[in-house]
Amino acid sequence: MSPALLPESEFSALVDELNTYRLNKDWSEFDIVRLKKKAINIKENVDLAEGFALLGMIACLENDKDMMVSYSERAIQQSGSNPFHMFNYSKSLHFFNLQDDSYKYALMAYEKNPADSEFLQWLIHLSAELNKTEELIKYTDNWYKLTGEKYDMKNFISFIYVNEKECREFIDTHANSDKLPDGHLSPETVLSECIAKLIDFFSVPLKVVLEIMPDSSHKPNLVSWIQWFGDMNDGMERYDRFENWYIENDYDLKTDLINFNIEFVGQQA
Repeated sequence: MSPALLPESEFSALVDELNTYRLNKDWSEFDIVRLKKKAINIKENVDLAEGFALLGMIACLENDKDMMVSYSERAIQQSGSNPFHMFNYSKSLHFFNLQDDSYKYALMAYEKNPADSEFLQWLIHLSAELNKTEELIKYTDNWYKLTGEKYDMKNFISFIYVNEKECREFIDTHANSDKLPDGHLSPETVLSECIAKLIDFFSVPLKVVLEIMPDSSHKPNLVSWIQWFGDMNDGMERYDRFENWYIENDYDLKTDLINFNIEFVGQQA
């Protein structure tokens, strides 16, 4: 069985480097050759399981799913089912968009070591991504028990800009409350205060597309398109509840610079 993974080991440094490459999708053939040489050296001279784990991650960069699976499963076998290698396999499966399998191994890793906050955070992320509502509630509760802090659900809202430069300039221009009519809120404040209710009404993960569009008097307006992937009737009911809450709390009177709409983008798989 592999020993406990040392945080400052060469293996950990290589895992961090490979994770960065997988996230940024920016690497060269030279990087692959260099990393593979180091991985083989670790496999042959240091730790068999860690070497296989690194080769599995490198297979992601080579877009070789079969070799990723082979190396990753050998890492788990050779380590005596070390939960880190299960967690790492989950990340690699997710890289190939195999979310269900990714969730399976994330859960296995967490169940072996429920005190690991990184394992739990990844499981929370996958629960949200797969719309596992009961599991999401369960594991965010576990997060609070483990850390003493409520999990920040804002992590599950992605803001997408149609024209990021134009949107940010608009938000920055209207950030100063002194330049707004009395009682009005800045677009950034309205977005911030509405996030919790967007989560309540639409669940997570959630995508909001921000776009500058002219209003009825041809003034620029920040339109926030709430993307809905599910049933259209269900989406409209959720949007109506959000809109009622928005009006009941006078947000329609607190700003004329931002408004929310729903965008139907197809049934979620």
